[in-house]
Amino acid sequence: MDEVNTTDNPFVKLTYYSKHLEEGYPGNLTVSVTYRLMDNALQVIYEGTTDRSTVINLTNHSYFKLDKDPFIDECELQLNCPYRLETKENHLPTGNLIPVRKTDYDFLLPRKIGLQRFNTVFVKDLGNEKVAELRSRTSGIHMRVYTNQPAVVVYTPTEFPGICFETQNYPDAPNQPDFPKSVLRPGDIYNNISIFKFDLQT
Repeated sequence: MDEVNTTDNPFVKLTYYSKHLEEGYPGNLTVSVTYRLMDNALQVIYEGTTDRSTVINLTNHSYFKLDKDPFIDECELQLNCPYRLETKENHLPTGNLIPVRKTDYDFLLPRKIGLQRFNTVFVKDLGNEKVAELRSRTSGIHMRVYTNQPAVVVYTPTEFPGICFETQNYPDAPNQPDFPKSVLRPGDIYNNISIFKFDLQT
């Protein structure tokens, strides 16, 4: 543990040092994650530096469930994501962006999740920092997700009722020339900021 702060916006900062060629990645990488409470929101900040050019794409894999219902079918989801990444059977992107409008993946306007389940990379509307909203009419809890990243992987497990918003760069970006770059170079700072904000709506 690197730092603990107990002021009005408390946070904990954790740091990890990844040695050159750990898991095959070049560069001595120093990366930190800060979890900060801000009023009714959780801010998650990833930062990283390296001494050699290396690939980096970090994300948060927390599950959210806004009520005690046994399923998430009745929750309303909205995604400010006009495209999704086409993927192969092994979930790697093909490089193609697919419009979601008028498809099963169209959550541009809020609607119930229903029987839809996800392991899907959605491309954020770059004109909007808000990438997702989730709302439970049962509990009245309303959740909004903001990020400076260009994509979000929405994942719903089969083992339990929950939903995950993995804010990140496009997966497999090093192998896709048209995707946003994911290479961190010496002297640059990797910066990934996401905010999960909650309120009650009656």
